[in-house]
Amino acid sequence: MTSSLDILFVDIKKNLEIDLDDREEVSAIQNIISDNKHFYVLANKKEQRLGYYLFNVDLNNPDV
Repeated sequence: MTSSLDILFVDIKKNLEIDLDDREEVSAIQNIISDNKHFYVLANKKEQRLGYYLFNVDLNNPDV
């Protein structure tokens, strides 16, 4: 589930929920895209600093 304010990774098979915006300290989320192995997040703020921030999450191992 995502919005411009929050990114939650939820795996109901593993009973896992990760609040990615808190973990990565990002806000002002602009876009999220995915492929078969990762999804990619573009945000405009990280640790309250304005800029362009891109990070990816491995769908098979999102805790890393």
